[in-house]
Amino acid sequence: MHIVGLTGGIACGKTTVASTFREEGLAVIDLDAISRQATKTGHWGYRRVVRAFGRGILTTDASGEEAIDRKKLADLVFGNRVLLSKLNHATHLPITVELFRQILCSFLSMRPVVVLDCPLLFEAKLQWLCSTTVCVSCDAEDQVKRQCERDGCDEDHARKRIESQMPLEQKRRLADVVIDSTGTRQECVQRARAVARSYKKKGFLAWAYR
Repeated sequence: MHIVGLTGGIACGKTTVASTFREEGLAVIDLDAISRQATKTGHWGYRRVVRAFGRGILTTDASGEEAIDRKKLADLVFGNRVLLSKLNHATHLPITVELFRQILCSFLSMRPVVVLDCPLLFEAKLQWLCSTTVCVSCDAEDQVKRQCERDGCDEDHARKRIESQMPLEQKRRLADVVIDSTGTRQECVQRARAVARSYKKKGFLAWAYR
């Protein structure tokens, strides 16, 4: 199995690249989706987070059930390394268990290429799982503009969110492949298709010569 780690800076177009990889037939495991599932009401990961932060982070969802208020929790840990570490400690195990379950399912289904869509790939040191890594990057000013448009925030807030993450230049240096999303969405899709097709060839060859 050829495992590709996909990461990138905030608002750099990683979602577009992941969608293109799916369209090209690659299996994509979404770590953000796993994180949401692992902290859903009733899940054991949910109970770990509530024990760590207390019931003050809960809200009532549309069905009338108690649920974690993700925005409140995100605002709470933003810029606070101690609380962020506390959150990571609470969620690391349930997320990791589900991640390996999905990787195993992909292996048993004989999927030759699996993409780990993980914003914090390098921060979480998950690159050791991967045969290769891809970073989606763009021009710094484009990144700020996209972040403002996506979240409806001002430039100052956007820059603070960007600066709170691992520097994009560092991610580019750590990655084996960089997809530049500067320009139009279609240009980004074309670059992503080329990368996906190269991985499909490698993956199928790996299965053929096992």
